[in-house]
Amino acid sequence: MLTSCNKEDDIKKEDPITEVPTEFSEKSVAENKEELENNGIEMVSTMTELKSTASVKGAISFSHFIEELLMDSEENQRKILSHKGIALMQLLASFGKDKTSSTKVLSGMRVTEDDSTIQGMYNQSIGVYAWQDTAWTYTETGDKIVFQFPSTSTGTTNNASFTISNYKGVSNSNLLMDDYYGDYPESVMAELVIDGNKEMEYSFTAKYNSNGEPTSVTTSLTLSPFKLSASASNSTTEIKADYSLNKGDKVLLAFGGQANGNFDSNNIDASEDAGDVVETSKAYFQILNIKFTGELNVKGLYPSIDDESLSTEEEVALLNEHYKLVASYADSNEKIADTEFYAATRTYEVEKDCHWDQNNEWVCSYEDVTENNAEIRLIFADDTKADLETYTNEGFEDIQTKFEDFTDGLEEDLD
Repeated sequence: MLTSCNKEDDIKKEDPITEVPTEFSEKSVAENKEELENNGIEMVSTMTELKSTASVKGAISFSHFIEELLMDSEENQRKILSHKGIALMQLLASFGKDKTSSTKVLSGMRVTEDDSTIQGMYNQSIGVYAWQDTAWTYTETGDKIVFQFPSTSTGTTNNASFTISNYKGVSNSNLLMDDYYGDYPESVMAELVIDGNKEMEYSFTAKYNSNGEPTSVTTSLTLSPFKLSASASNSTTEIKADYSLNKGDKVLLAFGGQANGNFDSNNIDASEDAGDVVETSKAYFQILNIKFTGELNVKGLYPSIDDESLSTEEEVALLNEHYKLVASYADSNEKIADTEFYAATRTYEVEKDCHWDQNNEWVCSYEDVTENNAEIRLIFADDTKADLETYTNEGFEDIQTKFEDFTDGLEEDLD
């Protein structure tokens, strides 16, 4: 996980988790705070650019025509869905995005006795699905699954195509599911072409151990010029995951982590707390050139941190002993600020009693509740300290406003 570099070398892109920085940046505290805010604003502007790419517009159009199928006559729905191309696309996308467990996805593949495997479903889906006037038509041809449709929801010419190809599966004698005996997805490719230009490309690869458990999964989605990548791997001693969104060679957003310990399934089943399984862990989060890197001695923290008799001060002492988080610049690996936990007393207003009054209006009474909590704050080079939540609330109003504008605009487009 750690990489040795020449003096002028950048950290290798394939090893995003690096040592926690130790040297402060030469910039002033005020300049560092300004960099934090400007960094976020630039990120939102770039995301707005992503929304306007041809690939995203094409995906929105594709969703529109799929919706048309769902609103079509039952007869035509049965005719198209009987070839299962759309269902396969949805299931594999769900699997790749980790929105659905592999067990549920594989369960969804078991449709009939004849096509109870992913490979069988893919083979039966091969052909061309074309939008014609007001409905989808299907032609059994070729060796790929191809959807042809207009690149805009109001278009009348099929100038866009979405293709699923090169599916490969692997079989295991030991399986995760008792009632599934088919293949597991090992690789698949997809691409979106508009007016002859490849605007989107997707790839998925995976490897499995003898128990049918995935030991590595790698996906990438390119929405020219943007690329979203995700990878995960696990063994009995290490688990690792990384995600990144790039524009060309520039990192826009990245996060991930790794954990070391004993991840043997028998040890996990017999464990009583995290410290029985995980020894140490690292994590990072990056927006453009600002990066947060953290280390945690899990075995040292557990089970002590679970002691309900701990005072807030004792909890803080444990966290500061076994946990470290640093904000830094990704390009220079220089610190912006250290962090520390501290005991904070907060007073909250909570609902005490609510009822309908004589005017048929819902009214509530409130009371103040005071709590002691372990919270985290930044420590800058001049030893000034700033509560992390307060700092982000006060320093990132522009970012919040821009994110809200961005998401509101995206919702309008999708509607």
